[in-house]
Amino acid sequence: MSQNSTDKQMGQLRRKRSISQTRSQGSPRDGSDTLRSTSDTPGTCNVRDESESEYEEETVYVVANLGKDGLGFVNRLTSVDKVALTGVDTDTPFLQLGGNTFQGHHDESLGTQVILEPMTDGEEGKSDAKLLAITTKVIRFDQVELTRKSSGPLDTIPEAGSREAGSASYDNKASTSG
Repeated sequence: MSQNSTDKQMGQLRRKRSISQTRSQGSPRDGSDTLRSTSDTPGTCNVRDESESEYEEETVYVVANLGKDGLGFVNRLTSVDKVALTGVDTDTPFLQLGGNTFQGHHDESLGTQVILEPMTDGEEGKSDAKLLAITTKVIRFDQVELTRKSSGPLDTIPEAGSREAGSASYDNKASTSG
């Protein structure tokens, strides 16, 4: 197993997108995809998009670089831990693995990422793996600590168009452990 394969983790996401919104707007509501999932199978997540309309199922493969401790986070996940991937199509996606939060940014890989699925004993073929996807894109994640902002109450919603519209309720602080 190469160093790259230990640094990068790949998860398969199955998500349902609104057919009408996909064709007209490209993404639901406010332009961000919110994906929530749980899974019994490591590396596979059944994901639900939170929009309300007709749905079609789409499979998305995510190659996520979680840094030097990333494989440890994935190995410690249990079937009851939640996985949430928010804002995949935005400049700043967020990933939650159990109780850990990661902030990401899109990046180009140095080479082509080939995503393979091991073949089971019942399948015939001359190769040991089936090609799932090829990509040059990767999302690099850094662990962050979410801390509550001290200014203003959290239960007030600013009016659309006001200066406060779009402000977040939490500050991101990079984790200093390491």
